[in-house]
Amino acid sequence: KLAPMELLHIICDYFEVMGSRGCPHSCTFCSNYKIKQDFPWRKSVRNYTVDYFIGHLKEICRAYPMVRSFWFEDDTFFAKEYGEIQEFADRYKREINKPFCILVSPWTYNEEKTRLVVEAGMDRVIFGIQSGSERTNHTIYGRKIYNSRILEIAQSLNTFHGLVPYYDFIGMNPFETREDLTSTINLARRFPAPFFIFSNNLAFYPGTKLRELALKTGLDISRRDRHTDAKHGYSILKNEKIKHKLFHLIFLLMGGKANKIKIGLIPRLFISDNAIRLYLLLDKKFSFLINKSIAYASILLMYADWKAFLRKILNRRQITKLKALYNKIFMSK
Repeated sequence: KLAPMELLHIICDYFEVMGSRGCPHSCTFCSNYKIKQDFPWRKSVRNYTVDYFIGHLKEICRAYPMVRSFWFEDDTFFAKEYGEIQEFADRYKREINKPFCILVSPWTYNEEKTRLVVEAGMDRVIFGIQSGSERTNHTIYGRKIYNSRILEIAQSLNTFHGLVPYYDFIGMNPFETREDLTSTINLARRFPAPFFIFSNNLAFYPGTKLRELALKTGLDISRRDRHTDAKHGYSILKNEKIKHKLFHLIFLLMGGKANKIKIGLIPRLFISDNAIRLYLLLDKKFSFLINKSIAYASILLMYADWKAFLRKILNRRQITKLKALYNKIFMSK
């Protein structure tokens, strides 16, 4: 039974709900690894029936008519069989008919399943990549996936009109080398625009393999035991002795909307091949100075509200001119 709620208690733009529990994968950073270890007799993925799930969504729409779309937070929605996806898509379009978002993994992605859910109303998909470094994915995260497959999926997602891909990455990983970090930047550059990048900070959850590795190597993970938003990355850059802060900062700033001119806040010109070569040289020759400078600069990035600051010192006409200048430099073809 759904409890009555005030409007302020509900995220109307994407009401979060799950149609399954568990995950078929065993990534080293995820709590599912520990759950599978402690409950080996339980199925790794337990799905609601389509009938139950649609009924649940209908009840949400009845109780909270202000909800405009759904976010299905199943660990990987496409772990369901094709027939189940087909039945869900057909009934959802007829009985719910609201936009929705799902999460998928590289192993479960299927173009035909995607076509079904797009036709049913899916307008966003979150695709878990975690790193553009195959070394990081294979040896640190326990994810045997290759960049060639990731790019195939990105090209496939780009063919669906009206669908916005959200590429999910893990940042602030102290085990990554500068080569790993540049591989992630280079992979993101190759995705067909438009898209969106989620940059999550690496968390060391209790019971996970990655936490065991962090403790074994003597890392201070006292501030890393829970999920934090991207802005917390500036706190990590300020407080932790993480290497190659220049590349961590660049990718943190790449979080957000991407088009043919920029990725997040970073113009593509600043992450070109020549720019990356320059950053590699600076990171090798002046790593101590750069890491210290970024640590201090992160204090401003953590606390400064630049939009509010500009609104305070500029009038509306000046802000409009500033936007026009930005668009002329970075957004024009």
